[in-house]
Amino acid sequence: MMTRPLVSLVTVFWNGADDVARFLDAIAVARTRLPFGIEVVAVDNASTDGTADALAARDPSVVLIRNARNVGFAPACNQALEAARGRFLLLLNPDCEADADAIAGMVRYLARHRRVGAVGCALLHGDGLPQNSWHHDPSWWSYWGSHSLLSPALLRVTKRLHRALGRNGHPRRVDWLMGACLMVPRAVYERIGGLDAAYFMYSEDADWCRRIRDAGFAVVHLPRWSMVHHHGTSARRRPEFAFRRLYRSMLMYANKHLGVAGARALRAAILADMALRRPIYTLTGNAARLESVRLVMRAYRSNRPTLIVEPDAEPC
Repeated sequence: MMTRPLVSLVTVFWNGADDVARFLDAIAVARTRLPFGIEVVAVDNASTDGTADALAARDPSVVLIRNARNVGFAPACNQALEAARGRFLLLLNPDCEADADAIAGMVRYLARHRRVGAVGCALLHGDGLPQNSWHHDPSWWSYWGSHSLLSPALLRVTKRLHRALGRNGHPRRVDWLMGACLMVPRAVYERIGGLDAAYFMYSEDADWCRRIRDAGFAVVHLPRWSMVHHHGTSARRRPEFAFRRLYRSMLMYANKHLGVAGARALRAAILADMALRRPIYTLTGNAARLESVRLVMRAYRSNRPTLIVEPDAEPC
């Protein structure tokens, strides 16, 4: 009989053959330093670049689920969560590098704090500077610092502050954690359920953390520990698809969780941001992004997420 692992590391690949070696090598190193077992449950979302075969060849112990089509990130995560056997379930993106100290620290914290339903560690860029690994609930004001035209400038200010002040290592209750690295106890997963499969990608982590909090559990960020996250490697392969899905998912989240007034305020903020973007994309000749902005504005004006459709040239 196989020994049940303490941690199930759940991940979803889509055309990520270039990430396979780095991802699995980091896990192999982490395993040598951890006093408990880890299993890896990976879903390949119909990759066409040999990702699934690379995973199987590199580490035959990986529990590998091969999808015949790209079902989306949230549904694929749910497939992996259903197959996982661990007491603690760690969502980890394939562009992250697993760290033994971070995994052990998150496990210890959850084991000691039974009313905590989800934890995540700090996420770092390759240069060691922090990413926004936790967020406030989506709202009209948090949008400007996270996804708007102004957010890159605000992020540069944040990075300078981190350089000057260093990182605070104290646990902090937050609204939601990035699904790139998010650990949940099995007991919470069995009570709350998995990710909302209506989200193809984006906002599923905010939604999951919201449901965890609504059930009376805390969501906690643990900046004492960190992992490197090579942010957005999959999204960069299909930028318009990612852009449209981001705004489609945010509108779905707003209508599900923010109430009439909150959803209306977020829609107004995003419409204002799109109005700022439109002349820039016109001047730079970015026709693909202009079309995406047009679809977003039409969907947000009518409050119909399904109006934001996938680009014809990119897979869904």
